[in-house]
Amino acid sequence: MMLICGGGHQEDRPERHYSYAILQAPFPADGYVSTIRVHAVPGRDDLAEVQWSGRFNPVGATEQQVVDLFTGIYADGLDALHQALTA
Repeated sequence: MMLICGGGHQEDRPERHYSYAILQAPFPADGYVSTIRVHAVPGRDDLAEVQWSGRFNPVGATEQQVVDLFTGIYADGLDALHQALTA
């Protein structure tokens, strides 16, 4: 999932990312690891691209069911981020 949103100017653009694991949750998956990355948009100092990805092993559900679950969670999270940054 990706989101493009406005931001401030930054001269030096280091890699910006955050990774996390969910060890216990009521999700039909284990081994869940996710990363959120923020990339500069070439030629646009007022925008950034946010990419949120994850990997997991489905447990008690099909892979597609778990993909759909996390896709919805990611979309809601990116929508909330966009709302916070454009308010």
